[in-house]
Amino acid sequence: SSDSVLTVSGSRVGKHEQALVSFDRALALEPHHAALHNNRANSLKELGRLPEALESYSLALAIEPGNLETLHNRAVVYVLLRRYAEALRDYDDLRTRGGERDADLVGRGAALVALYRNAEAIEPLQRATALLPHEVEAHIQYGLALLRLDNPCRLCVTVKS
Repeated sequence: SSDSVLTVSGSRVGKHEQALVSFDRALALEPHHAALHNNRANSLKELGRLPEALESYSLALAIEPGNLETLHNRAVVYVLLRRYAEALRDYDDLRTRGGERDADLVGRGAALVALYRNAEAIEPLQRATALLPHEVEAHIQYGLALLRLDNPCRLCVTVKS
């Protein structure tokens, strides 16, 4: 029933709020702990508080710049915030460092499509559709990139996802 769905969702939100309180308390004691900032950001992301999550991921990366998990998490939030140039910077950094995951191909491709860099989006999205055949967003973005190759007008092609 819809009541049970609401209960599960409410319970999940409650756990993320409780986790956030714990992470905040721990950070008050140890403010330079990168993993705590990353975990705090994960809870904020789950709560839909994306600007705050982005700030916490960035703090974690300032403390531990080589943390590829946090870099991946920040790239995802940049995409969710539609800050595609910054997302692409993080995805490129992941690729350069050898930390790119299969799912990152979708995010990187989506950022390139959003920036109308469709020819560059083809390769990562083609790989993403092969590696993640059930990932709907990979197929949508790949199709959009292909369509825009023939019709690059920004106003001519609109896809709602």
